Amino acid sequence: MSDSRIALIVSLWLKQPDIAAFEAFEREAAAVMARHGGRIESVVRCSGAAGEPFEVHVVTFPHAAALAAY
Repeated sequence: MSDSRIALIVSLWLKQPDIAAFEAFEREAAAVMARHGGRIESVVRCSGAAGEPFEVHVVTFPHAAALAAY
């Protein structure tokens, strides 16, 4: 197991424009990530232009095994 922190850039698109449902899912996902040492470091909500994701996240985990467990 490596001691190197892992950072991921995650682009998220919405299939349906239910922002409240998305935000609820996001909170649940963050809680699961936290149980594995992961966290959402930053969030950028995009402009909504065609082809852009709804949000982009920087997500980190303490090591590859934690990411794999998540």
